[in-house]
Amino acid sequence: MKRKTALWLILTALVVAISALLPEAALAIQDARLESTVQSQRVETVDLSLLAELSVEDTLYMVQTYQSRVRLDTGRQMNEGQAGRIAIDTLEEVYDRIGYATGFYVTDTSPWLYVGPGGESVVLWEVAASGREEVPLWAMLGYEALRQVDATALVDERSGQVVSLRIRLADGETGEGVTPDGTVPPDPAPTALPYGEVSVEEMQDISNAVSYTMLWMFADRLGLRDAPRDVIQDGEYGSYLALTTDGGTPFTVAVSCDLNELRFN
Repeated sequence: MKRKTALWLILTALVVAISALLPEAALAIQDARLESTVQSQRVETVDLSLLAELSVEDTLYMVQTYQSRVRLDTGRQMNEGQAGRIAIDTLEEVYDRIGYATGFYVTDTSPWLYVGPGGESVVLWEVAASGREEVPLWAMLGYEALRQVDATALVDERSGQVVSLRIRLADGETGEGVTPDGTVPPDPAPTALPYGEVSVEEMQDISNAVSYTMLWMFADRLGLRDAPRDVIQDGEYGSYLALTTDGGTPFTVAVSCDLNELRFN
């Protein structure tokens, strides 16, 4: 009797042990089965899609109000050479109208994704360039030599137009550089010269004339020539474009012009 009881106890212990091992064994079998059925697939980069096709007005407004921006490896519809050429062409046209410049060349080009407060986005190429210029404001002060300047332009990839431009007196480092043709550009002009007989009013008149000319040039390039004549307004601090976004938000695009900087938007 004792022997039979011992056998039952041993059998019961085996059953319990086997029952405890069954879940792990079942999971191991299932994992092996799944592993044998897994298929490897190549993951490809998804092309960046813009959330909206922005109008010219909305793109100009984006430059002023963007919430964030991300540098991209490549553009979608434009390359570095194309963006650089558009920026240089725009700079040359600016000086064809307001003064004289020579030797502009691109120093850096990169695409950026600009994102607005509502999630709208646009790809803008930031193009840096250097060159030499002569403008009427300096000529009025008796300084007619070329001066070294740096420029930064934002090129809208979709429209192929410059939507922001800044031209400023170069710092000493850039002024001492060497241009692609191997020549050394002249030292930057001093930032202050005696006004002599030139009145502040005369200087302001020239500044306003330069601003007005640049505004019409950009209005023409951006396709705003058919806009109402009052799209260009004269304010206390110079001329500006009075525009409205597609969503009905009014805003202005100004041009500033002084001895050391020209700026659009």
